[in-house]
Amino acid sequence: MSDMTRRKVNTIIAAIIVVLLMSISIGYSALSQSLTISGSSSYQFNVAAINLSYDNTATEVNCQDAQCMIDCLANKSLCPLPSIYTTVKTAITTNGRGSTYSGSHQDSVDGSGTKAIYYYTNGTYNNVIFGNFCWKIVRTTDTGGVKIIYNGTKSASNTCTATGSSTQIGTYSYANSSYVTSPPAVGFMLDNSTAIPIKSGTVSGAIYGTTISYNVPNDKFSLSSTGSSLNTTHHCSCGSSSSSCSPPARYYFTSSSYVELGSAVFQRSSSALLNAWFVNSDINKNSSNAKTRLENWYSSNMTTYTQYLEDAVWCNDRSYANTGNYISSNNGWNPNGGLLSNPSGEWYAFLNFRGSVALKGTSYQQNLDCPNVTDRFAVGNTSAKLTYPVGLITAQEGYFGTTSVFNTGAVYWTMTPCSIDDAAPRMRRIDETGDVVCERVNQSYGIRPVISLKGSNIVSSGTGTTSSPYIITPN
Repeated sequence: MSDMTRRKVNTIIAAIIVVLLMSISIGYSALSQSLTISGSSSYQFNVAAINLSYDNTATEVNCQDAQCMIDCLANKSLCPLPSIYTTVKTAITTNGRGSTYSGSHQDSVDGSGTKAIYYYTNGTYNNVIFGNFCWKIVRTTDTGGVKIIYNGTKSASNTCTATGSSTQIGTYSYANSSYVTSPPAVGFMLDNSTAIPIKSGTVSGAIYGTTISYNVPNDKFSLSSTGSSLNTTHHCSCGSSSSSCSPPARYYFTSSSYVELGSAVFQRSSSALLNAWFVNSDINKNSSNAKTRLENWYSSNMTTYTQYLEDAVWCNDRSYANTGNYISSNNGWNPNGGLLSNPSGEWYAFLNFRGSVALKGTSYQQNLDCPNVTDRFAVGNTSAKLTYPVGLITAQEGYFGTTSVFNTGAVYWTMTPCSIDDAAPRMRRIDETGDVVCERVNQSYGIRPVISLKGSNIVSSGTGTTSSPYIITPN
């Protein structure tokens, strides 16, 4: 048989297979149903995408033409290797190693992606080797990537068995100690020039107002609806028995802690003050200590692999929560009524970020939205710009996977702000058991880099266990 004749025969065979597959699918949704052929092996074809999976494993291969299907049916070793996104999707949806997220999400700077998000709840099968390091798969992104968290160095035999401090690149404080009493110390980046230190103290005989206004020509503050006591509706004061004063005035957020309102602090409402600290377009001027450590590590170890990573969002959610503390009372920053003292068994009565109330069954729990563009850290975001595509895990992601995924036996930081009190700002950290708790930013804990693989990177081998991690071939 001549080569030309052989090619014609192969073309005819391929056409027959496609026609048969299409014919068999008639009576179902057109070209969208799966066909299973059983024998010594089991094959599943999706005619619309011309996809195939074999042996009922967590591996799915992608054939783009009929010849690929013919070769794969004849010899499984000729099947194209699966992508990491497909591998994660199949492992979770077929083998029950995780779950599908259906809530709000923000994995790209502008708008939301369309891909389904899958996350691991079983920490046994989410091990990966990429860039000569071990990682744990956290979840997929709505743009089709796969976020992975650093998990130490690999062994000579390509196993990933690190625990404790070996799963970190080092132990560092989140912020420098000189910033621990100012709200801008909360964040992956911050603006030191807007730092207004928190002060403590009250004045005997002082009066307090529900609101305070500032007259620019006269350089005077004026209180309204005044009363003789500092309470849940009266947070503003001149620090005296007068209802008007020259700067500075005071805004109390606990029964004894306040910030001074000076003539240079934008408007004088509590929400405007918070916006000046956390939402303004120029807030991200200085790197936190955590960000600097991450960048130094990435620069030394990962720049060769940048082209295989997606520029996903690392969310540093500084949106503040008017629902207040864990028992859903208003915090001290809410001028419409906020607690000034701690309820029994609680210590959040000051400024709480969304991450501080996300963990008690509220709508914020496991919420992947990132409301403010200034908190969506990415290389391509000029309002929250990263030097490299690397960040930390968020508190919400930490609660996705349960402790079996994130328990390393050591403590490490997240990217999620928690709260501010008169002692220090606090960020979320993951403790020795995998739980998510608050901690002062001047404490030293582990740093575990998080990167996001492009979903097209190939899984060349492995089953995802520590003894047989997925080996990623950059693609």
